[in-house]
Amino acid sequence: MSKLVVYQKSESADILAEKFNLSGYEVIHKVRGDDIFQGELEDTGLFFIQFSLFPLVEELQIFIKELRRQYKKNKIVILNDASNIKDIFPLLKLGVSDFINLPLEQKNLVNLLSNLTKRRIYEYENSEVHRLVEEELSLVGESKLISDLKSNIIKSTSIYKPLLIIGEFGTEKFKIANFIHRHSKLSKGPIIRRNMGHIKCLDGGFEQVVSKLFSAASKGTLIFEELDKGDMPVDQFIDYIVGLRGKESHNEKVNLLFLCSLSPNQDVAINNKNVYMIKVPALRLVGQDIPHLAKHRMQQLSTEYAVSLINFKESVYPVLQSYEWPGNFFEFHNLLDFLFMKALKGNMSAISEKLLPENIVIGNPANVRPDVNYEMMSSDLKTARGIFEKQYISAQIRRFEGNISNTASFIGMERTALHRKLVSLGINSDNIRKKIKQ
Repeated sequence: MSKLVVYQKSESADILAEKFNLSGYEVIHKVRGDDIFQGELEDTGLFFIQFSLFPLVEELQIFIKELRRQYKKNKIVILNDASNIKDIFPLLKLGVSDFINLPLEQKNLVNLLSNLTKRRIYEYENSEVHRLVEEELSLVGESKLISDLKSNIIKSTSIYKPLLIIGEFGTEKFKIANFIHRHSKLSKGPIIRRNMGHIKCLDGGFEQVVSKLFSAASKGTLIFEELDKGDMPVDQFIDYIVGLRGKESHNEKVNLLFLCSLSPNQDVAINNKNVYMIKVPALRLVGQDIPHLAKHRMQQLSTEYAVSLINFKESVYPVLQSYEWPGNFFEFHNLLDFLFMKALKGNMSAISEKLLPENIVIGNPANVRPDVNYEMMSSDLKTARGIFEKQYISAQIRRFEGNISNTASFIGMERTALHRKLVSLGINSDNIRKKIKQ
């Protein structure tokens, strides 16, 4: 039950108690301005403060600052019996949400309760969508990029405006688009997809094609994918489709979503007022969230298969965080599913770095770097150099299918010198050749 804390010395407290008790609030009445409320207060909890309870405005300001410090999300309403309304306005800057003039009038209380009820419903719906974003899209973490992405997805489910989702390959843009459709006001309608990679917008007849798509997606969602591969600039294409949508009144009953892929490190400047844009970050940009994402997915899979929690050893996370993830979230989620099944079949309770694919631990010959290997990151420079040389030369031998001459030529060593290096590093080229043939 939400709490209403009333700081008031007049009989109006009884009126507030009656009205708010009926609306599901627990009313706590205090008559002293120095008695700061101590206890748990839900986000929907409220503070009502009578202005004249404090002899000086400065005392009230200090009191409000302290309340705001302890209860950042709760609404503060001033019960105004001040002789000068100008004394109220500085309080708004301190975080006061509203004020009501005394004596209390039935009309004011009804309006306030109505607004509060709407707020509680809105906050509940948002918290539910937030939970579903984490559960269905596996988006958890503490970075600003992930937080902003979740906020934008939640906002997109309630606004009626064309939406543009951009991100690199593997950032699961359609998965996000599908989530937005299922939680929008038109969720009961169809979802129609059209890939623009093989359609020439500038050819005759395309307008008729779009008209049919709008009809098919009536009271549902129409998604245009791979705008980056079309024959029209993204901005221009969006304006074109939005313009066609406005030609027919029934087209307005269609959610419009546009999906556009980016190359790694590519950025686009789209300043189109016709769309609300969501940019999905590449996984490598949210490395700090990888442990959260991995643990969350493992929890989901363990629950789904009704087994004890299978998780990663802590030494695995630095390796996952150092990898570039060219396939982004798609590659990451597939890897987690693969590792979970491997651990499940092997009756393992924890996944170690030994289960990771070689391309992630070592990387291919073009991507071998010291920061990719968990062992290197915990060694001194001399030891790390030896580890790197062993990995690098082994990778190059695999690259040249065990041919020592070609390997030596590529890395800039004499063939005999390379043989000596292999012996010193404990590399058996014959074993590598056997593995390649297998």
